[in-house]
Amino acid sequence: MSHELHCSTHDGIGAEEEESSKHQHLNGFCGNESKLESLLTACSRSDHGGGVSFASGRFAIYSTAVKPSSSLRTWDNDHRLHDAARAVAAGLPVYTAWHEIPTDSGEARLISLPRGGGGGGQGGTQPAVQSKNESILSCRPWFLLNAARSRSHCIVGRGDRVQTLLTTLQRPWCVLELCCIDDTDVLAAVLEFAVQAQRVVPGCLYDSAVYLLRWEVEKRRQEYLRLRRRSALRNNTRELYTVCDAVFPPSAASFNGFWIRMICVCAVEMGVPFSTVVQLLNGMKKNSVEAFSGGSYLDERHRGSSEVGHLTAVYARALGKVADLVA
Repeated sequence: MSHELHCSTHDGIGAEEEESSKHQHLNGFCGNESKLESLLTACSRSDHGGGVSFASGRFAIYSTAVKPSSSLRTWDNDHRLHDAARAVAAGLPVYTAWHEIPTDSGEARLISLPRGGGGGGQGGTQPAVQSKNESILSCRPWFLLNAARSRSHCIVGRGDRVQTLLTTLQRPWCVLELCCIDDTDVLAAVLEFAVQAQRVVPGCLYDSAVYLLRWEVEKRRQEYLRLRRRSALRNNTRELYTVCDAVFPPSAASFNGFWIRMICVCAVEMGVPFSTVVQLLNGMKKNSVEAFSGGSYLDERHRGSSEVGHLTAVYARALGKVADLVA
């Protein structure tokens, strides 16, 4: 999933290693990788913080997270889980090896997408290390913004289709990349797989994915105007608490944890899909944050400021409501 979890060449690395190998910007390269190198490793090596795509423009969502323990492989013979994986792959390519990529698709070469500016094209390479004094607001989640700019997507992993999906859905930043996919029916299929994974795999590895995907799908299927009128009348503080509980712990493993948390909380506060907040950050929406939020969270300090400034105001207001709830 391009973005934060890019892995080293080792199979089982943890979330922090996974992201650091991705976001510490390895001395990787794009295109012309040896076909002896695994597809997943090639994605990791080609990712300099802006994600990667195939030469066709298809954005690659990948994770190098540790898969659920092999001693707990309760999913091997679970027909509902495998059926759900097939349904996902019917609308969203899932690649685990080079030979699975159609030879006539133009996808045999990987391209490193840029951090900053125009995304979506044949990105250049940006500085690998950010200055410690650089404002956090200028360190945008470029991998996520590039995912939103892309019109086609795929998932890259290792092993088989089920294992790849189980690995990818452990990471909320990968789930947010999935939320950038335009086709809501595809997202509904991913949600069904996440629900089955939640049922089959012990623990709470997939609680965050189920929450995020369910919110995205449900909010897309609602009318914005009707939703905003209703949200203006309801108290959403407990929903804000729920999204914080679902996203804050796993996002701590991400170099973009601030942005992941802000995007999720702002979406819940404004009552819109997560993809809408990402598009607002990307300048891809005709309406502004002020329009989506009704302007009720913006004091004179924020009026006329950037969309990022508006979102941080919404974020601060939402966190204040949660603090009041638990105080």
